[in-house]
Amino acid sequence: MAEPRLPARIGALLASPRRALLEIDVRGGGVRDAVWLAVVGTVCFRLTELVQAITVGPTLFGVAHQTVLALGHELRSGVMVAVAAGLAITVMAGRGRRDPSRDIELGAACYVPFFAGRAPFRILQHDKLFGVNPMLTLAGDVLGLVGVVVMLLVALRIARGRPAAVTEAAAPAFRDRVAVTALAAVLGLAAALNAPSLAGHRLAAPDFVLPRIDETPGNVALADLRGKVVLLDFWATWCAPCLQMLPTLHELHAEWKDRGVEFVGINADGPGTTAADLRPFLLQHPAPYPIVLDDGQVGIRYRVDVLPQMVLLGRDGAVRRVFQGITGRAELAAALRTAVQ
Repeated sequence: MAEPRLPARIGALLASPRRALLEIDVRGGGVRDAVWLAVVGTVCFRLTELVQAITVGPTLFGVAHQTVLALGHELRSGVMVAVAAGLAITVMAGRGRRDPSRDIELGAACYVPFFAGRAPFRILQHDKLFGVNPMLTLAGDVLGLVGVVVMLLVALRIARGRPAAVTEAAAPAFRDRVAVTALAAVLGLAAALNAPSLAGHRLAAPDFVLPRIDETPGNVALADLRGKVVLLDFWATWCAPCLQMLPTLHELHAEWKDRGVEFVGINADGPGTTAADLRPFLLQHPAPYPIVLDDGQVGIRYRVDVLPQMVLLGRDGAVRRVFQGITGRAELAAALRTAVQ
């Protein structure tokens, strides 16, 4: 019998896990399906990042780098689930029944309910719905982990029952189709919410209002800077490359501040950091432009993965360029020159 297609295999894992896992234990395919599901998740949930990689990346290498980062983030949870579940199956399968190559396939299959459990909550955190919400993230993680535990228990029974005769795969049951259709609907909604990213070449920068932590009191609201070119610098006191970039940024600010360009430094030292914690550093390294403290959400919205990360916004409030790591003065100046034109 021909092997079922990916949607049928995913549907079987969600609705008929024992039958699906028996097939994986004999034929494999758990790792392959987990990878494909991560690819689908990247397209549906991280479409904005992919569009940004294509339209904002300055070079082919930059496009590839950003695309790999987006896929890597989606794969990260899958790898963690697969390795942990596969190891648990190997340890608990029992002497004479352990088979690491088959156990990792079963472990990878545990990613499917984890992905499906988290998917609806990830949709709810879209900017057009409820936005980033730690409680929704926690609820999705809990539901996903419950699915992992249930799938792991079924996989463990199969592993402990080796060797077992497995018949040819049965035709997909109606409940399999219902399960995969429901997951497809969730993914379709995620893709639809992110589809507007394809409409234009530039992405609107997420808005924020953050408190200043330098000598000037008050807040910085991104909306108030509309009409100016804005360079956001995400940095941290413990980040050596960030400190290395400070002289360059200070020089560029002096050169461009009277030409409609505004710089904003966004500290990303991490949870629990307060303005009082950062004042000694700011006294030692005073900045000629506003410095604000991330509330834990702005960095997430701007997909900050590497520090320093500089985001250049046009006068229309759209993202023009993203720079990660140490960036040369000439490259930043050229980007500013293009943005102010």
